[in-house]
Amino acid sequence: MVDPKRSAAIISLLWSALIVVVLGGCGSGAPRAGDQRPVMTEYKNWIISVTPSVIYGSPNVWRAQSRVWPPEVRPETHAGIDVSFSGAAVDRGAVEQAATAAARRYIDASLLAHPQSSSVPTGQIPADQPPVMSEYKGWTISVTPSRMQDAWWARVRVWPPEVRPETHPGVGVRFSDTAAERSAVEQAATAAARRYIDASVSVHPR
Repeated sequence: MVDPKRSAAIISLLWSALIVVVLGGCGSGAPRAGDQRPVMTEYKNWIISVTPSVIYGSPNVWRAQSRVWPPEVRPETHAGIDVSFSGAAVDRGAVEQAATAAARRYIDASLLAHPQSSSVPTGQIPADQPPVMSEYKGWTISVTPSRMQDAWWARVRVWPPEVRPETHPGVGVRFSDTAAERSAVEQAATAAARRYIDASVSVHPR
């Protein structure tokens, strides 16, 4: 006859061996990625976030996600703009430097050629012009140019796709540039609105 106690001991031993094999298989599977804390820096009044992550292996490989925020928005309220960066390195410092450099190139390409100026002088009444309306990624943009003596400036507002200007006052976008030409300030104001929108929309396609 088969000894019940002996059979139970054998079954218990087999289960223990099976658990060890399963756990060992999980541990030796595909390399896992571990995200690190983001490294925040500032460049030309833009904010840069570089989040390094390591893929454990032989050797470990470092990658990074790079995001930027224009001066009009803050990381606390917007998702930021995802900068396309696909570099990798075995050294964490090297990949952080490369991701930061990619973010700075994106910022340089986004800025207009003319320098920013201070806000409109106080104590003067601007002469508002009709607003210039446009659309960008489903959002509505309103740029209202005004002339003060020899300088043009503009007020900027945006509306997300869910709301319309007829029913909502919109979101004010901080903009303080001035220019001698109306068209120049309109282009700069529209660019600021588009940066705000880019930093507000999700990085995932609809």
